[in-house]
Amino acid sequence: MRVVVVGDGEGVEDVLLHHSLRNSVDGLYLTLQRRRQHSRANASLSRQRLTPRLPHTSNREDGGEHVSVYRRCLYCGAGREAAQHVGRWRPSDVALDTLFFGKDEQFKSLEGHSFKILSTAYIPYFDFLRDRDEPGTTIKPIFSVELFILEELTKRLNFTYVMREQPDGVWGRLVNSSFNGMMGRLEKEEVDYCTLCGITPNRNKIIDHLPLHPSDPITVVSLKPSFLSQHFLLVRPLTGRVWAGVLAGVVLWGSVMVCFDKLLRRISTRTHLGVNLSFLLGWGSLLEQSSPYLPVSVSKRVLLSAWLTFSLIVVSAYKSSLIANLSIQGKVIAPETLGELVKAKNWEWGTEEFVFKGYPFEYFYKHRDPVVMTVFKGMKVGVP
Repeated sequence: MRVVVVGDGEGVEDVLLHHSLRNSVDGLYLTLQRRRQHSRANASLSRQRLTPRLPHTSNREDGGEHVSVYRRCLYCGAGREAAQHVGRWRPSDVALDTLFFGKDEQFKSLEGHSFKILSTAYIPYFDFLRDRDEPGTTIKPIFSVELFILEELTKRLNFTYVMREQPDGVWGRLVNSSFNGMMGRLEKEEVDYCTLCGITPNRNKIIDHLPLHPSDPITVVSLKPSFLSQHFLLVRPLTGRVWAGVLAGVVLWGSVMVCFDKLLRRISTRTHLGVNLSFLLGWGSLLEQSSPYLPVSVSKRVLLSAWLTFSLIVVSAYKSSLIANLSIQGKVIAPETLGELVKAKNWEWGTEEFVFKGYPFEYFYKHRDPVVMTVFKGMKVGVP
């Protein structure tokens, strides 16, 4: 937003350097003065003129009254704000818009301006050494991504900085309509900027983000998959449900065989199996053991044939899977997503305490997805 103020020559600095214009880049102050007043104003302000000067008015105006122009300059006063005298202006000579600085002209060089920077360690993006052990002390950046960026910016834009550590290591969350941590310091204008932080809708309302490197995604980190135990190698080829189904099939088939045996005993005096032999015959088929028993009735033959077919399928599947497990040793499957993490059995998860002092906490706390809510409830903070 461009600001134009008209007034007398006494309040130039008070207006252009007022705190309410701290975030304004373009500002002009127009004042109608006599030449001798103009000279006194220049002497009191002691500001550097831009060259070339604006076109002068006529000789009559040089000896009498004229419009003197001052503009707001962010870094002209040895890296500080200053009210810079431009010259005298007449609408017929040049348009008012041309008196403002050009696009980004003020930011080509910051003239050694000293910025107040606040930061907290977040490896590999930023790390530092403390000058003292006390909280909030000045720090010295060391080998990290943010240090490379700062060094390049200081060379190109000609500025310096004083960097301090955020005392409590908190990035900042919205609490009771205001931010705490580093975001709170930025909101209160106690510092100029901080090194890195997550982008959220609430933070966008109070600060401007400068995306210098990709955002760090939230990922699930676990140990490398370990080999499965050898103690259960013989039962591992089939899942627990398949083993339960085979056991239930043996019991069901043996029970049906016993029922047929009792029914046929009433109409035939031939040899019958009995309860024990009926169940042992079912297990024997699964173990590929031949049986001397040959049923005479058609119903028993059909029942036995169905069971032998079932046993052949189960045994073939078991053998092939067992050979595969003996050839290639299996590994524990590590979860890679939050959904897999929640479904995994006997898994616990957590994060470091400093991570939950900023955006990640808001993400998990405000999210309404059942999986994310389950992860948040089971999150162990600060527990290794």
